[in-house]
Amino acid sequence: MDKKKNFGDKLRNILEKLGTMVLMNLMFLIAALPIVTIGPAWNALLTAVRYNIRGDKWMAGFKFGYKTRFWRSLIVWVALLLPLYYFLAEINFHWQQEQLVPLLAAVFVFGLLSMFLTALQILNVYVPTSVSRWLHDALKMMKTGFIKVLGMAAVFWLPLFLFLLWTEIFALTVLIFIAVYFTLAALLTTMVLKENLVDLLLDARTEGVLLAEESKQKSEDGE
Repeated sequence: MDKKKNFGDKLRNILEKLGTMVLMNLMFLIAALPIVTIGPAWNALLTAVRYNIRGDKWMAGFKFGYKTRFWRSLIVWVALLLPLYYFLAEINFHWQQEQLVPLLAAVFVFGLLSMFLTALQILNVYVPTSVSRWLHDALKMMKTGFIKVLGMAAVFWLPLFLFLLWTEIFALTVLIFIAVYFTLAALLTTMVLKENLVDLLLDARTEGVLLAEESKQKSEDGE
């Protein structure tokens, strides 16, 4: 009887967590629909994941993440969207034409821009500082955690690359992207870059350069 009860509790817990992930993913997709708001929506999802990990209400985290530094996220996303779109079009063109050298060049530039955007977005959530410090820390994260940041950038853009380059595979996996993919990507990004974030957060706290809202957050970042 106890075994059945324990199994039932575990199954219920798994289903609850899965349901939460699906809801977070859905909220992200809705918030990202205008395309230009993908930046703030990703910021919101990362914050929701942060709240959920520490046992707080994820919806409150989503709302807080969307509102907090909304314009900063929006401006950075829009500013990088045009060059990203250009190099993405170049990648698609050279892929179709089977032109290896220009394809690799376009992938390289797109990768660097994507890494910068990835670093900026997660720092916006975990290490809120002034704009100048924010840009500095993003470049530092790219330098000290190159492979990690590159990997997380690749995870974020995977659905779009599948859609453009391997449409058949995208069609087979589209339900995963709609259901839970971006929530998993946000969770993975948080876990993989945690060590880098903790180091930058400790530096920022030591130097007293964190923005005011950081004091409202709970200390769950490795202290």
